[in-house]
Amino acid sequence: MNDLMLKKLIDDCGLIEDRNGGDYYTQRNKCCITQPGALKIQAALQIHVNQPTFSELGGRIVAIGTSTMGENEIWTTGEANPNGKAVEGSHPMAMAEKRFRVRAILAHALDPTLTAIVYGADEFTADWDSNNQTESVSLPAATQATQATPATQATPATQANPAPASGLPAYCEKLPAEWNNLIGAICELTNHERSDFELGLLAHLTKTEWKGRWYSALSQEGVKSFEGYMKGQTRNGTSTAGFALQAKKDLETTLLPRLRDGEPVELKWPNPWPNEGWSSFTIVPRSAAAKQEMPSDVPF
Repeated sequence: MNDLMLKKLIDDCGLIEDRNGGDYYTQRNKCCITQPGALKIQAALQIHVNQPTFSELGGRIVAIGTSTMGENEIWTTGEANPNGKAVEGSHPMAMAEKRFRVRAILAHALDPTLTAIVYGADEFTADWDSNNQTESVSLPAATQATQATPATQATPATQANPAPASGLPAYCEKLPAEWNNLIGAICELTNHERSDFELGLLAHLTKTEWKGRWYSALSQEGVKSFEGYMKGQTRNGTSTAGFALQAKKDLETTLLPRLRDGEPVELKWPNPWPNEGWSSFTIVPRSAAAKQEMPSDVPF
C-alpha cells in the first residue's frame, strides 16, 4: 500500500527520479524529496506555505510557521545548527527555512504511513548522504509521469487512510509504542530516568507561537503523557494526533541523532498558561557527562 500511494504522489505531481538535479531519489530505503520536487508537489496540490518566524532555541535557529491546503491548516518547524557543517553552519536561517518549507509541503501531501520512509533530502547530514550509491525506488511496475496532473485532479494521499473505530487516524495504533521505543533509546544513551525529561521533551517538540503567545502539548488540559496528547484536541476542536506524529518524527530524525553523536540537547518550552516564562532541561548523553566529570589536571 505504501508503494502504491507513493507512486500516485510521484505520478500526480510529475516528479522525476534523479539524484543530481531531479525531484527525488532513494537512499538507504528512504525516498528523499529534493526542494525542486517539493515545489512541484506544492504547485500540483495547491499548498500555501506562510512565511515563518525565526527564533533561537537550544543554540539552534528555528523557523516556525503554518501552511494550508484547502481548509486544512498545519504548523511545523525547521531547525538548523549554526555550528553545523557546510551550508547548515554558514547559512543556518536559510537552511532552517528550507527544511520548514519542505516539511510543511510533505505534511499535507503524504499519507501518515509514508512519513517513516519519505523525507526532504535536506533533513540528512552530508555524511549520511555521501559515498553511498543511490538505490532505485521500489514502486509497482510503471514509469513516473513526465507531466504533472492538473491540480484539480490531484488527490492528497491522506484521503486514502481511513480512521479506525476509535475515530483516530490509523497510524495512531502504533504511534505510542514507537514513541516509547524512542524514549527508551534516550534512557539507554543517558543517565536520566524517563520521568526526568519526557513531558519536557514533548512540550519542547510541540511548542508553537500563536498571536503573541506560546503554546505546547502541556497547554492542553489534562495532558500527562504522549498518548494523552495524541488522543486530544486543540481548543478549536482539531485533533492533535497529527501534531503528535510530527513530534515523534522530529524526535527520531533530529534530536535522537544528536544524542547518539554525544551532543547534549537543551529542551526549552513555555509554561502552561496562566503561568509566565519558560522551563528548560538538558538531556546529557553518558559520553558527554563523562567528559564533564573528568578533572582537567589528570596526571599521566
